[in-house]
Amino acid sequence: MPHRAAHRDPHMPRANRDPRTSPLPGDALRTPNGLVYRVLDRFVSIGGKAGELPGVFCAVETEDGDEKPALLALGVFGAKMREAEVVDRADDGDVSWEAVPRHPHEKLDRILRREHGFE
Repeated sequence: MPHRAAHRDPHMPRANRDPRTSPLPGDALRTPNGLVYRVLDRFVSIGGKAGELPGVFCAVETEDGDEKPALLALGVFGAKMREAEVVDRADDGDVSWEAVPRHPHEKLDRILRREHGFE
C-alpha cells in the first residue's frame, strides 16, 4: 500500500503549542511565586558533560521590577514552569531544535549575556 502524506484540514483547529514545554522567544510565563520569565533565546550547549543540551535564555522580572538573566536547560525550564501562567505567547513557529544556534558550553553564558544586553 503506497504511503500517502497526511494533509491538515484548514478548518480543523491547530494543536496549540504549550510555552511551558516548547518555549519560543517572545513567550512570557509567571511562576506561582510571582516571577515572570521572558524567553529571549533558545540554544544548544555543546561539549559539557551532557554532550548537546537544549536550553533557553530568559530575562527574569523580579518583584521589585529588576531584570536578571537566567540560562536554563530545557528540562529545568519545564520543571520550573509546570505550574506557571502563560502571560504572553510568541507566534507559533518552528519548535524543532535543528536550526537553533549551538555554542560551546564554557562560552555560552558570556555569548548570550552579550547578545541580549546583560553585560
